[in-house]
Amino acid sequence: MLRRITLKNFMSHKHTVIDLADGLTVLTGPNNCGKSALVAALQILATNCASTHVVRHGEKECVITAETDDGHTLSWHRKKGKVGYTLNGEDVHRLGRGEVPVELQSLLKLPTVETEVGKTTGNYDVHFGEQKSPIFLLGEPGSRAASFFASSSDATHLITMQSRHRQRVGEHRRDEKKLLASAASTAADLQRYSTMDDVDARLQQAEQDFAKIDSAVKKIAEIKSLVSKINSVASTRSRLAARLLNLEKLASPPFQHDVEAAGAMIGRLKVVNSARTNASNLLSVCEPLSSPPELHQVSDCRNVGHKLVSLRLRISQIIRRQAAVSRIQPPPTVFDTERLALLVDGLPSAAARKQALVRQLSVLSDLTVQPRTDSTNELLTLIGQLKNRHAQLRHEQRVIRSFKRLSVTPKLMDTLVLSGSINTIRKQQLSVFDYRTSLNDAVSSLDECHKRVRQFVAASPECPTCGAPLDADTLVFSSSKAGIPSHSVVTHHNQGATE
Repeated sequence: MLRRITLKNFMSHKHTVIDLADGLTVLTGPNNCGKSALVAALQILATNCASTHVVRHGEKECVITAETDDGHTLSWHRKKGKVGYTLNGEDVHRLGRGEVPVELQSLLKLPTVETEVGKTTGNYDVHFGEQKSPIFLLGEPGSRAASFFASSSDATHLITMQSRHRQRVGEHRRDEKKLLASAASTAADLQRYSTMDDVDARLQQAEQDFAKIDSAVKKIAEIKSLVSKINSVASTRSRLAARLLNLEKLASPPFQHDVEAAGAMIGRLKVVNSARTNASNLLSVCEPLSSPPELHQVSDCRNVGHKLVSLRLRISQIIRRQAAVSRIQPPPTVFDTERLALLVDGLPSAAARKQALVRQLSVLSDLTVQPRTDSTNELLTLIGQLKNRHAQLRHEQRVIRSFKRLSVTPKLMDTLVLSGSINTIRKQQLSVFDYRTSLNDAVSSLDECHKRVRQFVAASPECPTCGAPLDADTLVFSSSKAGIPSHSVVTHHNQGATE
């Protein structure tokens, strides 16, 4: 049984908590106040039906929570188009429209009633009634009403519900008698205390006196506060009067001159001192520097760099050619066509056998099961023959499918085209071999250029342009990446990072 329903950001409900009574709970109110929204919330919680319109305007998430009398807490929530359940603290996600967790109905106990009468099945919702729909089963066809009442299991549920209702009516009547007896006892007790009216009057008079005393105490406190404020103001006045007498004895202050010119001069002095400090710092930094070295010709190094670039381009071309040639497939193997010719000659007879087997299969498909006889030997023999025929038929079908995949027998002149393709592939293989030889030669040339660069660096360890030390690995790496030697950029960049 449901005990409490909580709606958060659901339609017109910002945050609504409804505690349900033991018996019947009736919701009353004007139109569009949220009564039907409560029924819609229970339907969505029980069936996870269409809910794209239920989130309160301006909010991002809505939650429906139901608590049962046996301690279960069941929640349905929708956020950013995703729907999920939380059953007793465990989350269940990835649910489609109309899909609910398996254990939901066993906890909520609001399932639909399913009936089955013969071959007719039906699904009935006995827990919810739409606001603008007829009473249950009155708007349904007669067949559905008959199917519902013809289902014995559902009739048992209705009888059980009727018995439970009668039992609860009897319990409520007994509770009514008990409450009437308790009310009579309470009235007798009140009759015995009727002589205490004068005590009530004196008590009210005492409360009024106490209120007057409390008001007088508050006024006394206010008067004391005003007296303390008056004393504080008087002491402040006396201090200010004494200060005024002391100030009257003082002479007037001296005349003050304009100090704007002095302030401007001080500002200019600060700027001049700052410029002087910066100049002295710059001079102290530039004193250790020597004059730049004399520039020399670097044509040899530039020529070697250009050669490295051309070799790198040649290597990339050779690699692309090798990749293109490597995709060429080897020539197919030539098989003997005598067996293929025999299979092709046997195609007409196989097709005739297939048609005969198909006709036999169509005749056998109309046969019914042979009635049981005393001896089953003939039936077993017939079953074995049928299995053999089926196996033979499947074999013939596989042979026919394999024949259908075969192409027309090649003519003798096709071998000439094949030999030409083989010659072309052989030529391509020779080209691949030549490309590989060229690649090896280019790699050897690149190694020779690297060797010459290292010899040049060993002979000239300092750069003739900037005087910085040269590094052979830096020259080789920069020329391979950028395409030209860039010693000056790399070296000065490294020096800046070190400083």
